[in-house]
Amino acid sequence: MTLVHKAANIHKHSDGLSRWALTNKPENPAYVPTEFLEEVKDSYTLYKNCHILTSQLDKDCIDAALANSLDHIWKTSYDNGRFHLIEGILYSRSKHTCVMVLFLDKVRHNANQIMNDAFEYAKQKWDKGHKTPEFKVGDLILVSTLSFNNIKGPKKLKDSFAEPFIIKAFHGTNAVQVELSG
Repeated sequence: MTLVHKAANIHKHSDGLSRWALTNKPENPAYVPTEFLEEVKDSYTLYKNCHILTSQLDKDCIDAALANSLDHIWKTSYDNGRFHLIEGILYSRSKHTCVMVLFLDKVRHNANQIMNDAFEYAKQKWDKGHKTPEFKVGDLILVSTLSFNNIKGPKKLKDSFAEPFIIKAFHGTNAVQVELSG
């Protein structure tokens, strides 16, 4: 899936933090060798309601008889405009969310695997940034001065850290008490 901006520029930032969809190619860090979206599209032909919805939303002229052949729950949601077709993928919109419609167990398993991998990646990143510090009372630490806006003078000439201080006590897991001398 590739998004093209209004200026006809293709979004090429593959930093993993982008909100834009990236192509499923090996140079993309989120590359999945299986064609997940193709499996999803193929699954729609196996189910009557999905097949009808994709054909109705895909073409400009809507066949009323075909729309009336939907099951009651599907027809009600279709009449309320809750289904969208984006690049051949059917999405169901509710109040504040929009979810992909999945049917085959193989596709659901693949989607769960992708979600679990994303969760594990996010958890590892979070754990790495929030790990418990390994220092103890009596160790020397540097105090960051970057958040002190009240220190006068140009920022370029300020030191990023103040001299080493001895840890006197702990207050929680990350808060420490130091003795400032000077």
